[in-house]
Amino acid sequence: MVRPAARDGRRSQPDGSAPGGGGGGVMELREALEARASCRKFRAEPVPVEDLREMVRAAGLAPSPGNTQPWRFVAVLGAEAIEPLGRAVRQRLAAALPDPADERAARARARAEWLATFFTEAPAVIAVVHQPRRTAFDDLLEGQRDERAEAFREIDRAQPALQAIGAAIENLLLAATAMRYGACWLTAPLVARAQLEDQLDIREPERLVALVAVGRPVALDAEHRARRPLDEIFTVRY
Repeated sequence: MVRPAARDGRRSQPDGSAPGGGGGGVMELREALEARASCRKFRAEPVPVEDLREMVRAAGLAPSPGNTQPWRFVAVLGAEAIEPLGRAVRQRLAAALPDPADERAARARARAEWLATFFTEAPAVIAVVHQPRRTAFDDLLEGQRDERAEAFREIDRAQPALQAIGAAIENLLLAATAMRYGACWLTAPLVARAQLEDQLDIREPERLVALVAVGRPVALDAEHRARRPLDEIFTVRY
């Protein structure tokens, strides 16, 4: 069961009291896995910081290369703080997208703009930051340029740090779902990455890699889109 954490990171008692109250208590993990869906319409109800702390605590339990934990999370709360982020994205899109040639193109453009900026309708947004950290392989291969070292560079090409951050975000989404929140993982706003980083005081070598919108959902059940059949995505080799 996903249970709230105290401020010092310890889990609460089995009754699941404290953060995530909103009715119904917390979900079992399997229930949260099945219930999780991207939520894009939120109620205006504020999200308590303690609930966000629990979501990020769950995110921090994700595996990472050499336990480097290459992530940092910044919570942005309330319309006054969130709207400037959306404004930066809208301005960047306006400069980057061509003028629509017809009504169909205009609809497509409006849809793209909404998908990149609906996070402004959420009462809380979590910025996910890649915090580069050295691994044992980095130390081993530093300065090496021969053919043997090149083989190990395939590890870098798989972007293990970003894979780990993806796992952390999924943990965050599951924790939010278990606490009866709606959430959505966004990368479309990164069209204005530089502007968002400036507003959020993110400096190199750190890099903004995603936003997660969080809030109580307008609908009790978020829309679940069809998933590819298991036989299409799973094979067994003997």
